[in-house]
Amino acid sequence: MNAQLDQPFSEAEITEALSQMHPTKAPGPDGLPAAFFQKHWKSVSQGVIATCLQVLNGRETFSNLLKQAEAQQLIHGIKFNKELSITHLLFADDSLIFTRATREDCTNLKEIFDCYAAASGQIFNYEKSSMFFSESTRQEQIAAIKAIFQLQVVSRHAKYLGLPSMVGRNRTSFFKDIKLRVLGKISSWQAKLFSCGGKEGLIKAVAQAVPVYAMSVFKLPIGLCEDMQKAIAGFWWGSSQNHKSIHYRGGLGFRDLSSFNHALVAKQSWRIIQEPKSLVARVLKARYFKHSNLMQAQLGSHPSFIWRSILWGRKVIEQGLRWRIGDGQQVLVYQSPWLPRPMTFQPISPPSLKLDTTVTELINEDQEWKEEVIRHHFLEEDADQMLKIPLPRQPKPDQVMWHHDKKGNYSVKSGYQLALKLRFPDKPSCSGERYRSWHAI
Repeated sequence: MNAQLDQPFSEAEITEALSQMHPTKAPGPDGLPAAFFQKHWKSVSQGVIATCLQVLNGRETFSNLLKQAEAQQLIHGIKFNKELSITHLLFADDSLIFTRATREDCTNLKEIFDCYAAASGQIFNYEKSSMFFSESTRQEQIAAIKAIFQLQVVSRHAKYLGLPSMVGRNRTSFFKDIKLRVLGKISSWQAKLFSCGGKEGLIKAVAQAVPVYAMSVFKLPIGLCEDMQKAIAGFWWGSSQNHKSIHYRGGLGFRDLSSFNHALVAKQSWRIIQEPKSLVARVLKARYFKHSNLMQAQLGSHPSFIWRSILWGRKVIEQGLRWRIGDGQQVLVYQSPWLPRPMTFQPISPPSLKLDTTVTELINEDQEWKEEVIRHHFLEEDADQMLKIPLPRQPKPDQVMWHHDKKGNYSVKSGYQLALKLRFPDKPSCSGERYRSWHAI
């Protein structure tokens, strides 16, 4: 998906986009509607396509200019290790540029801006742009750099794409806007005017959907989730300041917000495991687990709130991650999760082989299990589980998989059930509880 999004725009995509436009809507600066270009496309297509490609693919040119400048040591981005440094992040029409707070770097960067503007015809909007400096930057440096770019200096970027760019210790205050949005939605609804079906639709489609974007990235404070849940419960049961009704905790088809938050953040952990070459995975590895993997990583010193959230989500992944055996070279017999048996996915037999023995020692040259060896060293229960695991006809690398999905891919739905068990270990799941209730009736 990411590789497809990174591909440059093509002539066919521009032609297709024009054909899908309404003929008389959204006229351009020249006052000509889409109907003009659609009717005279054979005559004007070459010039229009060339202009569109120059604008749409121009960001790739800008990116290459920055990469070339870094290679020539004209600018210096954030360096994580010898192989990884970041000078810029481009998203939609926004650009985040990173460089040293020195006159030399900033002068070179300004020249790149001017060069790109002259070549592409696109001018940077300096009025909507701003600069942010680290706390260690001296005031005289800030003043000199400000004079180069003529940009406003901000103490921090409060939000980017609707999420806080920096989260301090008082996390509740950073996410209170989400709570206020949910409470605002609920307070505008008149509970007495809705049927149970109408209330259920509003709760699921609106109230519980508002915080999903933030919950997919950050671990929200439990108190914040409980406050939103109480407000939702009050709307469902018709509570008011003068009348209190029963509150639910999950159940009734409504999600427990904290557990749902846990399952959503776990998906970020899963993506890091599945896509180790992605930028975010490479950055986190360089910062927190240089010589291991995510499942073995520790909290580390001075961890960010994002990293704390990802490790929190990892707790859900640990409940369902196991290895799909290929050649068995990466999987330790006694220490790795590889047997299709929750929750540890590990043998229960006392070790009779070396602890660093890999599963490849249990597979013969014909890519079949060594049944005699397995039954000699493992209990019958373990041996039967091992021999049921299918092996590929040709040796191939082992892969991690999600046990609770037929295709081996993590899903928020299955992760949510595990998150509920982690939060309420002594309570039955909603589905089981609902079944017993109907059975009793």
